[in-house]
Amino acid sequence: MKFALGNLFAKPSRRSLEPASPSITSYIEAGASTAEISVVDNGIVAPVSRYVKPGINADGSPCKGEFDGGLYDRQGKRLNIGDNAYLGHVNTAAQTVATEGLKRLPGQYLYLGMVQNVHFGHFTSESLSRIWGADLVKDVDGVIYIPRYPNQPLRPYVTTFLEALLPDANFVRPEGISQYERIIVPAALRFAPGYMKGGSMVRSFFHQRTQTPALTDKATPKRLFVSRSQFRLNAAQNKACFVCETKIDELMQAEGYTVFYPEQHSPEEQFRHYNNADELVFAEGSSFHVYVLTARPGQKVYCLWRRKTMHPVFENQLKSFSGERLRGATQVKKMYYRRDAPTVIPWALSELDFDGLRDDLIREGMISGTAWASPEPKEIEAELAHHRNVYDLEHPF
Repeated sequence: MKFALGNLFAKPSRRSLEPASPSITSYIEAGASTAEISVVDNGIVAPVSRYVKPGINADGSPCKGEFDGGLYDRQGKRLNIGDNAYLGHVNTAAQTVATEGLKRLPGQYLYLGMVQNVHFGHFTSESLSRIWGADLVKDVDGVIYIPRYPNQPLRPYVTTFLEALLPDANFVRPEGISQYERIIVPAALRFAPGYMKGGSMVRSFFHQRTQTPALTDKATPKRLFVSRSQFRLNAAQNKACFVCETKIDELMQAEGYTVFYPEQHSPEEQFRHYNNADELVFAEGSSFHVYVLTARPGQKVYCLWRRKTMHPVFENQLKSFSGERLRGATQVKKMYYRRDAPTVIPWALSELDFDGLRDDLIREGMISGTAWASPEPKEIEAELAHHRNVYDLEHPF
């Protein structure tokens, strides 16, 4: 694999891996002190071998999850530059690993770090914070990734996006603790919880791939409502939805928006639609984290929140990629836990104040409101009855 835009690091000459001393050097982009790339000779990569889900402590407070895996020098000492982040979890990798009898691979490799191989939103928002470094490296033999779940293959959407961003790359999944002749480690440019942060290097990488002439042809709609209503139509399978969700599609369409279902389109088609739109309304979800990769100044972006509390990372990401503020105040009146997940807010059913949503969209200049007709109470009651077996309607929060 060859990255066309850089020749920062020469490919190491073939040599024994044993005698080389540990070496970490850095490249720092002028004017961007956080855009650091480290080179680790004879580095060791440990995949995730232990994962613990988040839970609840005895006093009812949340307990973070844990996972291991990470990067080590040739002596088996943990290198913090290779640590991974995942919202609600702690990377509790061992401080040292044994170095005897390791599988050893010659060549030069780019370190991508941990990849979330189950949840699409966490993949796009938390697993790509190092990929920007690919454009500064030439003659790479492989891209090392560590799946978050050790025994599961990557989901098709993960491989599709990775191949779209780095076509013809040789993606390398360590099957056990392994040593590599040279590992190039771009800094993870992310906010504290783990979400990727925009910046000159990050924007440059993504825009070169998402704003090509083929993806900026001006043939797609100017006003886009990015919906979740077709994602999982069966309430028993759906882990997060609105009451009267398809009604929202109808209302936005009546107000002049094209309803877009991103899961039905390739990554390229998603970027093409996002690039050409001047006004975008997103039902809160994973698609927003795809959009920010190609976000541009001048676009008006509104989030239709599924939660009573608005997550600041959404606006932080948008500002870091385009400089624009995120519009939209939460209009959730009530939420209902799934009966099989009584404490999981992201999986809850959300009941909206439709009149409040209309007024907020008008206030933000997203709609005129002339074609808006909020659902009647009987429509909402009928929809709630449809969800009764799956959601705990007796105990809203």
